[in-house]
Amino acid sequence: MGDVMMDAVLYNSKIAEQKSTILGDLGLNTGPCLLAAVHRAPNTDSRQNLTSIINAFVNCGEE
Repeated sequence: MGDVMMDAVLYNSKIAEQKSTILGDLGLNTGPCLLAAVHRAPNTDSRQNLTSIINAFVNCGEE
């Protein structure tokens, strides 16, 4: 399943780069970013789990 999701992200990111104006509309810079789907109940219904996910993202910027 992970390969299918990654393929979809890569395919659609190329289209977005050509057509989307959202970064400019929001005044954001291009550059490295992280993408995560954390909408599943085990991730969001538990404060501890969601806090761990957010902390992992925060810590990624420190490495």
